[in-house]
Amino acid sequence: MKHIRKRISKIIDEMMLFFFSVGGQKIHIDYEHLDMGYRIAMESDYDPASREDLEHLDRYLNGPKDESILEYYWELAGERESGRDSELYLVGQMIDKADIRVEENKVTVVLEKRF
Repeated sequence: MKHIRKRISKIIDEMMLFFFSVGGQKIHIDYEHLDMGYRIAMESDYDPASREDLEHLDRYLNGPKDESILEYYWELAGERESGRDSELYLVGQMIDKADIRVEENKVTVVLEKRF
């Protein structure tokens, strides 16, 4: 269970850094432990100049999963500065589903992981 908590913490940390990078000034996070996994819902405002970054978010979070590299990425996480894209890719590998909704003044991201 400790391993799962560390991964959840890493996911939240990386998403916070992403929201900061797109100009987020007001960020809300809601974590819920479910019978079959967990759900993390996040909402943030953003700088309109960063909208293109938000449009790429789906590619990183909902990209194809490769279990063989998940552990490798997890071992490297936090040990080197590899750039935001690879960190978001790591988050995408650690979750099962991401729903992303970009509106004029806010972005909402709901991440789910099943056990």
